[in-house]
Amino acid sequence: QIMPATASDLGINPEYYDSPYLQVEGGARYLAAQLSTFDGNVVNALAAYNAGPGRVFEYGGVPPFKETRHYVQVVPERYNLYLRRIGGIEALGTIDPALLANANLSFAGFGAARYGNNAP
Repeated sequence: QIMPATASDLGINPEYYDSPYLQVEGGARYLAAQLSTFDGNVVNALAAYNAGPGRVFEYGGVPPFKETRHYVQVVPERYNLYLRRIGGIEALGTIDPALLANANLSFAGFGAARYGNNAP
């Protein structure tokens, strides 16, 4: 879920907030931007993704927010769990395109979280 102001910065218009594809693609672009901003420091990039880059600069690292501290801990744990399940880093990017197409179709039908001010 991308916050509306961040979505706007990424060029995602309000009518696309419910698009799972654009949410994932925008989130990936935003994380890549944070990695660039924080010179590849994954922990600070994750903190910026969660709390905003201004907060990471303000505190000189991970801000003292419970949610953010939990986020920077749990995301790498889940990433490593995912890597173990798929067979290691060598398997990244090797998903069969047919499986991706099927996942895209079922995910698109699932729908995305709605923002409070954009709910029908």
